[in-house]
Amino acid sequence: MLLNPYRFSTGDPPLPGVPTTWDPANKSPRISLSDGDRRENYVTAGYSGVRSIAKNSSGKWYVEITRTAAGRMPGIVTAAADLLTFPGGDNNGLGLWNDYVYKNDSVITTVATGGAPVIGLLIDLDARTLQYRAGSATSIVIALPAGDIYVASGNGTSGASPGSSLLNAGQDPFAYVVPDGYAPGFW
Repeated sequence: MLLNPYRFSTGDPPLPGVPTTWDPANKSPRISLSDGDRRENYVTAGYSGVRSIAKNSSGKWYVEITRTAAGRMPGIVTAAADLLTFPGGDNNGLGLWNDYVYKNDSVITTVATGGAPVIGLLIDLDARTLQYRAGSATSIVIALPAGDIYVASGNGTSGASPGSSLLNAGQDPFAYVVPDGYAPGFW
């Protein structure tokens, strides 16, 4: 018996979909993909972005992005986002750079990440909100832009920002507990 429709025990059916990866057809030329298109890697200096293959317009989704440098920007975008800039570099997305959440190239709030490499994204498409999680810190509720939502990452530094970020959309166990009511992943 399922107590939470998004938490499965050994005898329960598999997840309802295949976890998404980064989309090789929708990324900046300044990044490369590896690890089965789950890792976005710095290639050349400059702003960059990549979005997931999967998009969603409803439901509550939880994903984690592990970044090797604070300049990597986990976030969300719509199909209209400019992937030659970073998530949050225009009005069609949100991105977390260091401890600062960006939208339309402006800081809209902060999250005390404490340098945590793993960033959780609580994406509530029914309420049209996003929250970031880093360790025990969770951001305020942030309004999402209109449209279908993709998970995104990129480089938030105009100069060199060596590093990468690994998308966990349900392929691996999560570092943090999946909040009640959220699907464990993104598909």
